[in-house]
Amino acid sequence: MSSTADQALDQDIATRFGLPTVGSAQSDFFDPFVMDSAMFMPRTLETFWDYAHHLFYMNNNFRHAWHRLSAYFATGIDFKGDRHGDNDAQKDIKSILLDNTNIMGEIVLGGMEIGCYGNCIFTWGFPFDRVLVDNRNGYAEHSLNALKDLGNVRYHFKEMVYEVVDPKDAHLASGKRKTIKLGFRDRPSRDVKRFRIERLDLREMHLLTSASEFSTQYIRRFSPEFLRKVRDGDPWFVHDVPMDQLLAISKNEDFLYNEDSVLHIKMPTIRGLKNFGWGIPETFANYRSLHHLQVLRRIDEAVGKDYLLPFRMFVPNTNGPVESDTSRGEYAGYMSQVIADHRKNPYAMHAIPFPSTLIEAGGSGKSLVQADSIEFHTNSLLGASGLPAELYNGTMNIQNMPVSLRLFESTWQFLYHGFNKLVAKTADHIQDIKKVSRLECQLTKSSLATDLEERGIYLSLVASGEISRSRGYGSINIEDPFEEKKKRMREDADLAREDQEMQKQMQQEMTAGSIGANAGQPGSSPTSGYGNPPGGGQNITPMDQAQDATQRAQTLLGLDTGSRMKELAKLKATDPNGVYPLVKQKMEELRAQGASQGRASVGQQQQ
Repeated sequence: MSSTADQALDQDIATRFGLPTVGSAQSDFFDPFVMDSAMFMPRTLETFWDYAHHLFYMNNNFRHAWHRLSAYFATGIDFKGDRHGDNDAQKDIKSILLDNTNIMGEIVLGGMEIGCYGNCIFTWGFPFDRVLVDNRNGYAEHSLNALKDLGNVRYHFKEMVYEVVDPKDAHLASGKRKTIKLGFRDRPSRDVKRFRIERLDLREMHLLTSASEFSTQYIRRFSPEFLRKVRDGDPWFVHDVPMDQLLAISKNEDFLYNEDSVLHIKMPTIRGLKNFGWGIPETFANYRSLHHLQVLRRIDEAVGKDYLLPFRMFVPNTNGPVESDTSRGEYAGYMSQVIADHRKNPYAMHAIPFPSTLIEAGGSGKSLVQADSIEFHTNSLLGASGLPAELYNGTMNIQNMPVSLRLFESTWQFLYHGFNKLVAKTADHIQDIKKVSRLECQLTKSSLATDLEERGIYLSLVASGEISRSRGYGSINIEDPFEEKKKRMREDADLAREDQEMQKQMQQEMTAGSIGANAGQPGSSPTSGYGNPPGGGQNITPMDQAQDATQRAQTLLGLDTGSRMKELAKLKATDPNGVYPLVKQKMEELRAQGASQGRASVGQQQQ
């Protein structure tokens, strides 16, 4: 905007609210409520939705916060009241709601539209089968899909007829078949898999509210793109458009929805604002914060481009021989070639016939980065929108979480109320299509805050004996505490038996040792100290085995080195896991004992 336009807008705002302006007698300062962000506010409803969409997708934190807010209410389906039905009926309805209509996904997307536009209008698409009516000889009906196989099909929107191949000429060759124009009718279908939830484009909707604003008429003015496709007569597109909407298009009229066929969820507004039945989006309620954040991001982008990367420049040394214009041109040519060669090969070495100096400018952008300021204003924006930054970032203290969640749920209670209506009405439509009795369905209300707050209290009361175990343990999904106690006792008993078995096995291994594996082998000698005597008898005790190994070690230490090695080799070959390791151990002990005694005797002689 030009300065003249800015002044005119400021004067208009100031005049409307009775505020002083620059140069007026009341004040020499500009009013603080008139800010730059006011220059970019949309002036018409036609541009309002587009600008709200632009703001919503320009701020990723704000958009993802609304995504998480919407997903918080996408919990589950409950059946309550007198008409709750049996388990099979509940599973059938729940399967259709969750799988076929994807109602949880529609809740999340609807919540995001409310965050973006402040409004979301739901309607329902009921399944139908379109048949062509032939009244030439009585009354006959033809399937539109079957006639498509005979030749081209075209829809004429003004007459509301299909131009198709005459069914009487189906036996003729394709070139000899004539075409006729047939009217049609839509026959309701019980194929519930084709039932769908639709979200209407707010740009096509116009609202007429009563004087009390308790009733609203919803009028759809079809977009030019939609009208063009219908008027082009493409049967693939027209086939899914209900007959009542095609009738309105044929008459060049708008389409009025029945009040019960739409569900409008909108941001609540206080009285005094002429919003004509629309909700005010949070993107405009927090417009100045979004505008300020975008200004900071723009500054951050400018800093990144101009200040983070230093500007480097080679200049000739003023004390050097570069004096004339010719020399300066040669210098510039040399340096340009050096820079080009260096970019091709960073490891090359260069030489120039001029003294040169490198000058760096900028590079101080790190101190100008707006990261902290952006984070602060983002958290302020989330807080002003009723979305706690700690909850969004997942940094909320567990002690404060129950209270914070309770306040959070109370703030957005209207969202649960609206989504609950969507679940109930959708379930009713599905059951009407199936022609079964209606079950009372509702959206599961989040109990996270209550569970976090009550769980610790219940467990404390159980520990003090004030309430039953079944009541306290039920808060942590333990249905039968007695059975859980029995399972724990059986586990403890099994562990105790396993522990005893392991200790018994360990004791046996310590008593018999690895030597016991060779007991009773043929040819074992009683003089070897292992096994049983040939004619039977008592087993050799571990003490006897140790004494025998000591005697063998003393004998071997008395031999020369060659004889000792031969005897050890024989012993290892005959009993590598029994006698041999014990004899080696005793030999080491005797050597260490002899060395210790020798050092002690030497010390006494020196004294």
